[in-house]
Amino acid sequence: MIHKISTCADEIANKVKNSSKKVLSIIVSIGVIVENTQEGHVFAMMEAMEAESRSNPASKEAIEALKKVKVEDCEGATRHCMICMEKLEEGCEATRMPCLHVYHRSCIVHWLEVSNVCALCRFQLAQ
Repeated sequence: MIHKISTCADEIANKVKNSSKKVLSIIVSIGVIVENTQEGHVFAMMEAMEAESRSNPASKEAIEALKKVKVEDCEGATRHCMICMEKLEEGCEATRMPCLHVYHRSCIVHWLEVSNVCALCRFQLAQ
């Protein structure tokens, strides 16, 4: 596992956009999902997220400013909320981060109340 983390860190450091940076923060969170249920998965993710960044919530203003979008057909691709892993149904309302990742509103709000970064790409919202 350490080898995989190290390899990933090297890949991130060698990207052109990171070439001028002297320090890159990399947060590694390892969790074990005990239950094979959706609730167990969500609970494990939330627990890991809380441990990772207890004191870095997004500001209420940043959360309120998130765009509401209508989920459109993805040309055969299945869209899922990557926090709860449920399908984002076509035509339903979702919430879009500035990085363009889309989530169920309740999922991303809970996430951002604990951590100020996107659950997928780590885009940072204002604290």
